[in-house]
Amino acid sequence: MPVCPGKECINMFSLLKDNVDSVVLIFIFLLLLFSVLFPVEKPSSKFLKVHLSKVHILFILLFIGVLTIIKVEPLGFLIGFPMITFSFFIFLFGMLSDRKYIYIMALISLVITPLMLVLKVERLAEFFARTGYFLLVLGFLKDIFYEKIFK
Repeated sequence: MPVCPGKECINMFSLLKDNVDSVVLIFIFLLLLFSVLFPVEKPSSKFLKVHLSKVHILFILLFIGVLTIIKVEPLGFLIGFPMITFSFFIFLFGMLSDRKYIYIMALISLVITPLMLVLKVERLAEFFARTGYFLLVLGFLKDIFYEKIFK
């Protein structure tokens, strides 16, 4: 065992062993990014001897990532999944709807934030604050692109 004078020695294998779930998640999301950026469906199809498309690979990696997240923190996943789904809905709604609805939803979200803080639900307050900020940015970007496209 190496001696580190004046410092605590960190054994790399014990660090990896303690954080194996995080390492697996990072590896899965790196594979997910790699599969989006590069054409990996042909080599994967040849290796597995099954026809795979990019969509198949993405869904498999997302499914493995979600299962790992559920294994690591099931309660956090159950609380976070509706918020993630709601955020995805807000993004799609914001991109497909009229601009005034984006700002109305941002105002509603920003009004709900202090109410959640008063009720001592900090996690929901943080979520609504982020959603309000996200909607304001989305509305602003939509205004910019609206002006560029229609002028």
